Amino acid sequence: MDFSFKYGGRIYRKKDFDKEDDRLVCKLGNGVQVTAVIRDFAEFNALSWVLYFENTGKENSLLFSEIKDCDISYPCINAEKKRDGYRASANIPAVTCMNGMVYQDYYRRSEQISSEEFGLFTEYFFDESTPKHYENVGGRSSDRLMPFFDFHTKEDGIMLAIGWTGDWQLDAVRNDDELIIAAGLRNAEFYLIPGEKLRTASILLMEYHGSNAKNKFKRLLKTHFSHTEKYPHKPDNVTASMIWGSVPSEEMIKRVRNLKKHKIPIDTVWVDAGWYGTIIGKDTHGTEWGRNTGDWRANTVLHPNEMKDVAEVIKEEGLGFLLWVELERAVEGTPITVEHPDWFLRVEGEKNNLVLNLGKEEAWQYAFDLVDGLVRKLHLKVFRQDYNITEPSSTQYFSENDTTGRRGITEIKHIMGLYRLWDKLLEDHRDLVIDNCASGGRRFDIEALSRSIVLFRTDYLCLNNTNFDTMALHTAGASTYFPYHGASARDVTDLYNARCTYSPCWAICNYNYATQNPTDEEFDITRKTVTEYNRIQRYLSCDFYNLGTVGYDESGVGWNVFQYHDTDTDSGIVMAFRKENSPFPSANITLKGLKENYSYRFTNLDTCEAFNSNGEIEIVLPEKRTSVIFEYTSAK
Repeated sequence: MDFSFKYGGRIYRKKDFDKEDDRLVCKLGNGVQVTAVIRDFAEFNALSWVLYFENTGKENSLLFSEIKDCDISYPCINAEKKRDGYRASANIPAVTCMNGMVYQDYYRRSEQISSEEFGLFTEYFFDESTPKHYENVGGRSSDRLMPFFDFHTKEDGIMLAIGWTGDWQLDAVRNDDELIIAAGLRNAEFYLIPGEKLRTASILLMEYHGSNAKNKFKRLLKTHFSHTEKYPHKPDNVTASMIWGSVPSEEMIKRVRNLKKHKIPIDTVWVDAGWYGTIIGKDTHGTEWGRNTGDWRANTVLHPNEMKDVAEVIKEEGLGFLLWVELERAVEGTPITVEHPDWFLRVEGEKNNLVLNLGKEEAWQYAFDLVDGLVRKLHLKVFRQDYNITEPSSTQYFSENDTTGRRGITEIKHIMGLYRLWDKLLEDHRDLVIDNCASGGRRFDIEALSRSIVLFRTDYLCLNNTNFDTMALHTAGASTYFPYHGASARDVTDLYNARCTYSPCWAICNYNYATQNPTDEEFDITRKTVTEYNRIQRYLSCDFYNLGTVGYDESGVGWNVFQYHDTDTDSGIVMAFRKENSPFPSANITLKGLKENYSYRFTNLDTCEAFNSNGEIEIVLPEKRTSVIFEYTSAK
């Protein structure tokens, strides 16, 4: 591990720090110091660290610049260099990256681009060529690119994750027999005022040798970088049924009781946007939810008792309550923006959206009191925090509010305020779970994942006619690294569709809008589907092997085959999908992660038929666009 920064024009690195207890400290004079807090995960051959910059003196510090939270070299001895006329081989140093979220317009006009979310791609370091540069866009950490990287040669390498829920960057270049890798915040050059203490990005490094590194990294995230690490008593799963927020309370109560009457085995009722503000419209999924954003008073026309009666019925039925709030955005003219305009960040020329400045103490306290009050009043199990900032971007709100010599300070303090807010809510409410949405999956990073789940991993789910083979690609990609992520099924009665969305956290959306009213038959199918999901849910955060999906398949002629394996119990599931145009009625697969010379008992969840195998199985699906799930356990 190593890091570097300039202070007053001089470069400092790890070697300039002294060990003090469990941390490293570099004292720079006049009460200014930098502290590195390090965590060692020996069982995973991994380290993480974060830098804190502090001024306890009486004068402004000198300028901090060129801050590299990660500044390391990784040896690639005897690795091949570029050979004209030859493609890249496994002996060429490479980096594998993961795509982040696309612009929402692509969800409607390009299925192929939509399908590439969570997709992996590899780039090679042939020689001492131009450095490779990677960054997110727009101020949300997984917008366009995820902050997760796998640098490797053959089967050896390092997994690197950047922990920052704002703008980050990574640069890498091959220098003879090593890779030089630098990562950190994209906008950070500042002096500290007296009494100020800031942090920058955390870095996670895991070195590996041999295969199955991605599952090892996934286990590392599950063990040490998930919302259950610090708070192990919190539930690791949400199985919800969504109700749109502008559905009146009386109807919400009816729906909660109908779900229980039909024995739908969910654990959470999800109330989404549209429950607040004073603008009333007839469209149950129109623009009103956006125009009211920032006015977090319950709409008393729709909800005369401010949903307290809804909350009581949800509690009486033994369910949890999930509520949507877009805490960080407000529309100009809503009451809080008029009463406290200084709490919000503005962009020149933007007359609609404002950003609540969580780096300002009074604004932070308002945010905490608001959410804390909703949790207590409505007995919330899940607080769902969205953040829909596109144009102008979050980056612009932060950068335009910086002052001279303090580039990045607004963003740093806002993100620190976000972490402090989430930490305080999680500490004060023992059973509370935070659902981190951000326009669907745009805040996937180790700091956010350490405090939250992502129940709605992509806004592709918002479409009414999603391609569920695309959803399966998202499932495969997200399952590669992330132990906890979520998706939703609109048509739960279509088993193929529903299974494509099965994820560690899951929701059904067939009883959502005012116009939706399932029949008794549809409720029966829904019950069976959710029951099946609950049976296999525990496997979906375990080791993942993609045994058949190769990428976007417009023709629909292939198969998708997934395996989830629980190493603790030596058991798991296989999910197989024959696509709608596939001419192949069967697939022969070899499972991974199983013990040698062991026999396993496989059970078909559709037919209950069982058989034994050592991991070589043939899956037969005579009909096109059908699926099957096998559960297996060790038989020895």
